[in-house]
Amino acid sequence: MHFTLPSGVCTSYKIRGVHFLGDIGDVGLTVLFGIWDSSNVQQVITGSLDTDAFGSVTQNYQRVFFATPPTLTPGTMYYIAMQTASTNSHYVGGIQLADADDRKAYPMGENRGLATYDGSTWTETNTVLPMIDLIFDDITAPSGGGSIIGCAE
Repeated sequence: MHFTLPSGVCTSYKIRGVHFLGDIGDVGLTVLFGIWDSSNVQQVITGSLDTDAFGSVTQNYQRVFFATPPTLTPGTMYYIAMQTASTNSHYVGGIQLADADDRKAYPMGENRGLATYDGSTWTETNTVLPMIDLIFDDITAPSGGGSIIGCAE
């Protein structure tokens, strides 16, 4: 998933982890979640999520926490993605939208969408809304007062 928190709503924020709906592949695998910036610099990757815990369930709603939440900057696009060593299919579920503007009806609205990676390039698709919810850890309010409600949408 690609996501961007708008500039001005906070000066920095941390992502503690994610909730996601998906199929993580075969049993006996290690599944990792990472956050990258638009320059493809990896910010953090979590410890393992043991696929044996899922049994034969093909889709499951799970929570993953980062050991060290990265400090991110509003106005910068980031990518959060799942990776496994499996050659079998694994995926995060998504909602197919008729139009990119339909994202406005969901949390974070137009500030997120599907992102896929082919080994060298991220591709963004704004008509699919990944079933990934960010878990915020810390939000630093802008100086001079004001509200940070927009940062935690």
